[in-house]
Amino acid sequence: MENAQTIGYPNYSRNKRIVIIIAVVLLIVDSVLAIILGENSPQSQAINYLTIFAINFLTFAWYHYDILERKQTLRAGWRFLIIFLGIFALIIYLLKTRGFKQGLISIGWYILILLGAIIGSGLAAGITFIIVGEK
Repeated sequence: MENAQTIGYPNYSRNKRIVIIIAVVLLIVDSVLAIILGENSPQSQAINYLTIFAINFLTFAWYHYDILERKQTLRAGWRFLIIFLGIFALIIYLLKTRGFKQGLISIGWYILILLGAIIGSGLAAGITFIIVGEK
């Protein structure tokens, strides 16, 4: 039996994982730069705003791949909701598209990924603080 990738279908699950990995790495890099540049510096603030924008963009990319994987459409109102609310719209989307039980399971996975990103970001910031010191 051939899998979907060998017969020419895109692998949307792989694309969604790549988007998640990029978002986690971005958060880690942001926390390291906040320590190096000084948390209240203008450069750090600019990087924080760019990171928020990038996370919202990556969230939109994840939605896009999920919609394609499920062969559904995304209305224009959802697009604006995703852009302005970012990861908070994810909870609504997961419950709406997966039903209550599977939606709660997906939200649990989302929380685990978020906690992993926070822990990784905190560890990276702590190690950077030990090496570089406070600015």
